[in-house]
Amino acid sequence: MPSNTTPARVPAGEYDALYEQRVIDPIGEHRLETHLTITRPGHPEPVAHFTTPTSYGNIGDELMAPHGWYRVTPWESAGRDTAYRFTVNWAYTATVIPLHPLIRAGQAAVRAVENHATPKALTAVDQALGSLPLNLLDGPADEVLHAALRAVSLAEDAEEWKLLDDAERTVSVLLHNGPTKPVQEEPAVKAIVALAGACLAKSDGEEPLSTWAWERAYWTSVEALALVVRAVRREEVGGAAQFDRVMTAFLAAVRRAIPYRALFETRRALADAAASYGLFVIEMRQPVRRGGRWDWTRRIGNAVYRFELVPPLVQDAPHPYGSVAVQRLNEDGTAGLVRYFPLGPDEERRRTVIEAQYRI
Repeated sequence: MPSNTTPARVPAGEYDALYEQRVIDPIGEHRLETHLTITRPGHPEPVAHFTTPTSYGNIGDELMAPHGWYRVTPWESAGRDTAYRFTVNWAYTATVIPLHPLIRAGQAAVRAVENHATPKALTAVDQALGSLPLNLLDGPADEVLHAALRAVSLAEDAEEWKLLDDAERTVSVLLHNGPTKPVQEEPAVKAIVALAGACLAKSDGEEPLSTWAWERAYWTSVEALALVVRAVRREEVGGAAQFDRVMTAFLAAVRRAIPYRALFETRRALADAAASYGLFVIEMRQPVRRGGRWDWTRRIGNAVYRFELVPPLVQDAPHPYGSVAVQRLNEDGTAGLVRYFPLGPDEERRRTVIEAQYRI
């Protein structure tokens, strides 16, 4: 087995690879060793080194692949050299890149959209997917990647972005200038009605996963519209904090709904790409389709873990602050026992759980 000295997190970029096959003669006993050394351009210190005791032919790619490296230029001969007690019979150089940063870049782009979705943020997801080497993907992973690219492109060009911008802008004007027109003519009311209609139409679609998100967005739009109508009529709206809370929840729900399907496909594509590259897969959290008890899943290695947020004082897990239920699905399809991890009173931890529940 080759030795591996790759750091846990090598930065993205191009690196120089030197592939050598050496005849070692320490005490008159010849043996063949293959060495692969990877360095940053202009820096002699290696960032990775792999070796195997016996090999014939050029196996530089085979040495790199299990450790997440990919060659982007052909191997070029570096000539033959001799040093003390060993002879380099073959030496080749090439430019290589690490594959781990490509997966991490895709995950970072997904998290940016989860935090605040915009067409620009989705463009970064598109670019991250487009940077993945296609020739290393197996057939199913290639299909999933192209499905993700199509979903991201559709989300980038979604007409709901303009409706969302109109709603944000007109509501802001209403807050700063106050109502100046009757309810039926107020731009903020018209904008929210248009966006709510789009949410309702999408919530009745054929794709069951994203319809959840659009349904949630629609119901938040109902509350937001009622509040804006009261504001236009100069009625009590519960104060600025209440108004801000409702509007923020509505707009955030729409921002989640627009790229919901695209992010689902992208997380799946990144996990399948990592598996095709021979990397250890740690999938991002995926929502579970409607119809079961579980809230989301996550693939780690060859196992899938299912999670559920359990409210306080439920019979199976009567913890005063609630708990997280976890079940492992093995590679052969068998399921392990459900384990409950109680949540505590720590405020920071509670905020994290509340945020998770809100996103789910």
